Formats: sequence, C-alpha cells, structure tokens
Amino acid sequence: MKKTPHQGRRFLRAAGLSAWILSGTPAVLMLLGGLTIGDFILKLSAGEFAVWLGAAVVFLVSFWLASDLIGSDRHRNRSRILLLVQTVAALSMFHLVCTGLETTLLVVVAAQLGLFVPLPVGLGWVFMQTLALGWLATVHWGSGFALAWIVFSVPFEALTLFTSYFAASESGARHKLARANAELRATQELLAESSRIAERSRISRDLHDLLGHYLVALSLNLETALHLSEGKERQQIEKCQSLTKRLLKDLRGVVKKIRGDRSVDLVRILKPLVAEIPRPKIHLNLPDNLEIEDPDRAHAIIRCVQEVITNAAKHAFAENLWIDFVGTEEGLEVRAYDDGQGAKGLKEGSGLRGMRERLEKLGGRLEIKAVPEEGFRLNVSIPLSGGEV
Repeated sequence: MKKTPHQGRRFLRAAGLSAWILSGTPAVLMLLGGLTIGDFILKLSAGEFAVWLGAAVVFLVSFWLASDLIGSDRHRNRSRILLLVQTVAALSMFHLVCTGLETTLLVVVAAQLGLFVPLPVGLGWVFMQTLALGWLATVHWGSGFALAWIVFSVPFEALTLFTSYFAASESGARHKLARANAELRATQELLAESSRIAERSRISRDLHDLLGHYLVALSLNLETALHLSEGKERQQIEKCQSLTKRLLKDLRGVVKKIRGDRSVDLVRILKPLVAEIPRPKIHLNLPDNLEIEDPDRAHAIIRCVQEVITNAAKHAFAENLWIDFVGTEEGLEVRAYDDGQGAKGLKEGSGLRGMRERLEKLGGRLEIKAVPEEGFRLNVSIPLSGGEV
C-alpha cells in the first residue's frame, strides 16, 4: 500500500517520541532516587533536572515543528534551524545526564537530515554532531570509552540518514514522474484531438471533391438527357435529376457539418492533467463547456497550464495552486495564482519566455506578478477565432 506524507509524518513522530521517552527515563530515575550503573550511583539535583527538562522540551517542540514541514520545499531554511536546535538540545541532555541513551535523539536528527538537506550536507552534519558527542563523552568517560561509544553510534546515524535520504529521493522522483505522466497524457489527448480534426477535414474534402464532382456531372448529363427525351422517359429523367440535386444538397450539408466540428474539448484534457499532480494541490475552475475551435490556441492554453503547474511545484514551492478560466468578450482568460514564496525581481526563464512568444503569435498577452512571500500570479488572455466558452 502506498504511504501518504501524513502517514510518514506519523511514523517519524512515533519513532521520535519513543526515543525521547527512552532518553528521558534515566534522568527521571536519577532525580527520584539515583540510577545505579556498576559501582556508581548517578543522581541529579532539582536544578540540574530543570535544565535537562528544559533541553528535553526544546528538543521535542523543535522536532514536532520540523516534522510538520516534511514534504514542503518552501520552508527548508526553517527546518534546518529546527534541526540545529534539536542537535544542540540533544547534546545538552547528553552532557547533563550522560547515560548514552541520549544519542538515540541524534539518530532521530539524522533521520530528519535525509528529508531536509542534500546528502553531502547531511553527512557533514552527522560528522560534526558526532565529534561534539565524542568530546562530551571524553569529558565524562575518558577517551577509550568515548571512542567505543562513537564507533557504536555512528553506524546507526548513518543508516537512518541514508534511509531517509533515499526515501525522500524516491518520493521526489515519484512526484516528478506523476507530473511528467500527466503532461504526457494531456499532450496525447491534444494530439488525438488534432488528429481527429485533420481526419475529419480530409474526409470532408474527399467527399466534396470526389462525390460532389460526380454528382454535378451526373446532374448535367441528366439535364441534357431531359431536353432530348419525351413522354414517360422524360418523367423518369426528371425524377432522377430531382434525386441527384437532393443528394448533392445533402452531401454539401454533411461536408459543412464535418468541417464545422473542429473544436478541442479542453475540459476533457485539463481535468486529468491536474488530477494526477500530487503537489501542489490544484484548484481548477472550468466552465461546463470549454471548447476551442483553433487547435493552435488550444495547444497554447494547455502549454500555459503546464508551465504554471511546473513553476508552482519547482520554483514557487507552493502548497496550493488556483487556476480559473473566464470567458470574456475578446476571448478567454486564464488566471492562476499560488501560495508559494513568490520572488523579488522576477527573471523570465525559457518556459515563461516560450509561453509569452506563443501567446503573442496568436494575438494574446501574458501578465506576471510575483511578490516575496505573497505568491506568484499569472494572467493569460487569448482571443478565440469562433466558438463560444
């Protein structure tokens, strides 16, 4: 069964809370009556326990807040600050109690590193926090035991780091694949629509050029025969000529109808496109009947929607994207806005430039607005040649 981000967050929180309770048990025992380890009885004063408890609460709160940011690329800096707070809090707890169980909290930090930082940064982070752990262990236990404890704890930290990193990479690759698959399906639908229109045009042309030509020739020959005939033969020829003219009229009506049905159903193409995008969540507002007669204009609109989705996911780090289609007197407007991080001094990349050029060739226009922390807004206007929205 495929796990959702919310399920992964619950699993991580359960593991982190278990480690937090495990690491806190010795401190409680040391406060209540002492903890016996070999020939030593370890105790904590009320003041020392208060400091330890403060560090433990700070760790738990920062861990809980960081887990809320899983799957969100927008708040990476905030998540890294929370990870640093957790590392300092865990080392402080180790320094105050120093039973060794506090290192399980560093393993919890390593598990989160794989979700929020690149692998080289995560490895460097684990190395630095392990050095700090070794120094504190040396102060309390001596170099020999400290080295043994580091050798014992590093594999667990590295294992959780690699596991979470590859899990996050797999999740990101799955999202990219879903996005690419949705875009491919939309392109296939558009190609199918274009192919259908081209085939109908070919059929209508063949009907008009071939059958129409022969029916006109037949009508002219019947007209000639009519002038050369008399009596019953003339009546039969008149009937045949009448049927020929009626058939020619019906043929022209069929050809006109086939040629007239050139519209592209955007609703059928766009709904599957946005439904398969895992993130951001797309709120699509479409009219019940949105058909575009010109395939080039339909293609331009679909490409605009794809570019908006890509921008919201890859650059804006948005959680939600709203796309509204509004019919106007001039044609059609596509209004898109997200809740991403926005931008200051927006520079158009190849995607936005291509969108603008495609629209301008069709007589449309593109307006873009991006403000830091206020999201990204885009407005597309395109005239429609015939058809109604």
